Amino acid sequence: MPKEYTQANINLTKDDAHMVDTMMKSDGDVIRSAFVRKLIRKEWARRGLATPIDDASGVPEEQGAG
Repeated sequence: MPKEYTQANINLTKDDAHMVDTMMKSDGDVIRSAFVRKLIRKEWARRGLATPIDDASGVPEEQGAG
């Protein structure tokens, strides 16, 4: 089952946008949205928070069929 997305708009300073773009290029990413999602997941894991549950299957997302 495809993931559902919700839109979240943010305002960045030019410096912030430059930092994001620089980090993306360094990591080989080309899409800001995907890069920001990756940063959110990394921060979630760094904080040691429980894995979000895929509402459709009841299985943690990392264990699902993807």
